[in-house]
Amino acid sequence: LVGSEMCIRDRLYTAQYRLVGDDCYSFKPTEEERIVLKNNSSLIIEYKVKNEFKFFQRLLSFGADFELLSPDFAKKSLSEKIDKMFARYRDV
Repeated sequence: LVGSEMCIRDRLYTAQYRLVGDDCYSFKPTEEERIVLKNNSSLIIEYKVKNEFKFFQRLLSFGADFELLSPDFAKKSLSEKIDKMFARYRDV
């Protein structure tokens, strides 16, 4: 990575995501995470992002059971990555 992409990836920010499904019942927060809201069917989790690659890995480990809520620039970045992943398998 070079230039501004490196800065964006390594900047510190706080993000929030929603977790649904079976992962809600067995969820164990990492040291970067804090449960903000908990109900019967979902969790809202705050994540102190120090490394965006690790953050996105964490989110993707939940499969389709997460929704990134904020910030918008992270949602856009994740969406672009998912689009690239989808494009690889579109014709399968």
